[in-house]
Amino acid sequence: MAKINKKELVDFFLMESAEHFEAIQNGLLVLERDPGNWSVIDELFRSAHTIKGSAAMVGFKNVAHIAHSLEDTLDQLRKGNITPEEKLVTFLLDFVEKFNGLINKNKRDLNEQETEDFEKILEENITSEQKQQESKEQTDESSAGEEAYETSEQTELAEEKTQRVESATRKAILENADEKYNKTLDTSYSDEFIRIRLERLDNLLNLVGELITNKNRQTDRVHALKNLGVDLEYTKNRLMNIIKEFEEKYAYSMENLREMPVEDSTFADFSETEFDRYDDFNIFSRRLAEIGNDIVTIINDILTNFTYFTEETDYIGKITDSLQRNLTDIRMVPVDRLFNIALRTVRTASISENKLVNINLSGESIELDKSLIDALNEVIIHIIRNAVSHGIEDRKTRKKYGKNEEGIINLSASRESNIIVFEISDDGEGIDPAKLKDKAVELGILARYDADNMRADKVMDLIFHPGFSTKAGAGDVSGRGVGLDAVKKKIESLGGSIYVNSEKGKGTTFILNVPITLLIADYLVLRENKQLFSIPIIGVHETFEIHPDEIRKIGNHFFYEVRGDIYEIHDLGTLIKQTSQASFKEGNIGILVDGPRKSYVLTVDELIGRETAVTKKMGRFLSGLSYFAGANIGPQGEVRFIIDTIKLMEAKSGTITYKRDTGSEKKTKGINYISNSILVVDDSISVRKYLKKLLSDEYYVDEAVDGVDALRKLETKRYDLVITDLEMPSMNGYELIEHIRTIKGDNLTHIFVLTSRATEKHRMKAMELGANEFIIKPIREQSIMNKVKGVMIERANV
Repeated sequence: MAKINKKELVDFFLMESAEHFEAIQNGLLVLERDPGNWSVIDELFRSAHTIKGSAAMVGFKNVAHIAHSLEDTLDQLRKGNITPEEKLVTFLLDFVEKFNGLINKNKRDLNEQETEDFEKILEENITSEQKQQESKEQTDESSAGEEAYETSEQTELAEEKTQRVESATRKAILENADEKYNKTLDTSYSDEFIRIRLERLDNLLNLVGELITNKNRQTDRVHALKNLGVDLEYTKNRLMNIIKEFEEKYAYSMENLREMPVEDSTFADFSETEFDRYDDFNIFSRRLAEIGNDIVTIINDILTNFTYFTEETDYIGKITDSLQRNLTDIRMVPVDRLFNIALRTVRTASISENKLVNINLSGESIELDKSLIDALNEVIIHIIRNAVSHGIEDRKTRKKYGKNEEGIINLSASRESNIIVFEISDDGEGIDPAKLKDKAVELGILARYDADNMRADKVMDLIFHPGFSTKAGAGDVSGRGVGLDAVKKKIESLGGSIYVNSEKGKGTTFILNVPITLLIADYLVLRENKQLFSIPIIGVHETFEIHPDEIRKIGNHFFYEVRGDIYEIHDLGTLIKQTSQASFKEGNIGILVDGPRKSYVLTVDELIGRETAVTKKMGRFLSGLSYFAGANIGPQGEVRFIIDTIKLMEAKSGTITYKRDTGSEKKTKGINYISNSILVVDDSISVRKYLKKLLSDEYYVDEAVDGVDALRKLETKRYDLVITDLEMPSMNGYELIEHIRTIKGDNLTHIFVLTSRATEKHRMKAMELGANEFIIKPIREQSIMNKVKGVMIERANV
């Protein structure tokens, strides 16, 4: 008989019971407004019954016992023995929240003491409620007249007005809850659901991540094959040109044909003009032409297969992307779950504080990863409770200042690129900056001088200091602060940020920015100071080439204009402390990215391209680098840190000074200078590939097949070093050196000649034309590496 895994059963029960507890809470709010809604009462009863049965199945006998008692209570509602008035609903909401919270916290059955406590609370309150309702009925029957006239007409009118306001407020809240509950019921019966453990989803996503990593590697291989195809095409063309020239010169030449032997009767009837005679040289030429045609056919077949291979790779990529999107969507849930909790929190807190408070919700359809929803639960509850308890004034105070007695809280969710923004605002008394400063001085957080001269936008951050509060004492609702340090830590642990804006007498707004860190996402890959990095593509608005002479300096800040708008500009290497001093160079790439409050321009050395990659979390050792959101692995196994552009600016400390550096080279519009770059010019594929493999780990290496190809590249790019062969088709090395030095007027780019011609005559000619080094093949690796390093050091100093 198969062994039952009890842990899996318990996990399933916790997940199922949480859904039923939420249905009970939402249903109670609906029932308070509409006591005769029997369908809702039946749903509540069924939910409690399901919790009881499921608890018994996993061996939680005490949980099943309390659920049975709750079921009996709801059965009393169903039979009409008790009515869902405000006091009863408030008790049941609190009871269910505590019951569910304890089960999920302990993940075990209730002990005897806990069971006894819950049983006692439920029995006392329900019995009391029944007695009160019976007493009320008897009183109504026996004394329907006298007590009704004991109060004055003025008091009656005041109470009636208050009840109308309370009723309107409660009605608005309950109608919102009713809408939520009906949506839940509609979803439950219209769609089919399957419960899946998050651990299994994560395993699937990890497998897709590996698939994507391999897809990237395959894409890289396809790119390499395409380059090989280009080289094959070039080789094919050279071979055909040589064969064509050879064939035109020799294949049908009659001048060197030997005279055919007379005894060969086969050709006796033909003159030389009537039949071509072939000697061994002519036959060789013909066969060489045939071999050339065969090679061309094979190369064409290879290129055709490259095309098919590329199409198949693209198809696999589409399937992988679709699989990734669908698996990611499985984990996403609407934020209305948080909003439902906010509704209940406002109701409970407003009753406790004897205040009239309503809540407006927007953005319920925004979806978040379930783990983020769970993590934000306590954060939202804490801020909502603070808004009711410390933000919204009591009725008398609001009336005194000409406000509506009903306070308003607005909770909204919206998405901005890869950030979910929650805004929680109230129309309460706001936060007094003077009180914040005085309290900070009193607690020893600030000196009086520092408090008096503190920037206005920094004053509000004081409420996030541990233990900070402007409350004068217990029961004195006069400020905020208790526990907000924990709220901030929680948001920051999610990689997010929290801001507060407040105006005295008008209200307070909390803004929570929470990044959406997907396991698999699209990234812009870039290079800065020889190191690769990634930026989430969803946070990138535009890329462009930077022209230093268009940068404006205002004070100690630099700004750059993009499509008519002005943005602050920063260098990536300086922000992440790769370099202590940086300059904006001609040809740098600018990326317009998201910032904390406004977008800004980030400059980098080079853009590599766009890529879908797996997001890996940072370990504890690197957790202090807040501006890195994680890392991903490139096709060649290289680690690329993911830049969080918002955290990058938040982590910026002090003033960073840059200089505009257009370089001492001759400026040419459209030419992109690449730092630490080398152009290898050689008609031999083997030599080019060898040098690229030798140098590309430390430098950017580009290739040209001959002098003409090199000049084409030099039209758009400028390199630190050119390494060229001497003997090449179309344009040889001597002609290339002369063109660079004389025609282009470039005397700063270093030129190395790499050749097998070892004579002094060849060396002198190269040096005379402007070469800096003359290196004889075969190459000595360490020697050429040292020479290249010397050039790069010299160029850096320039």
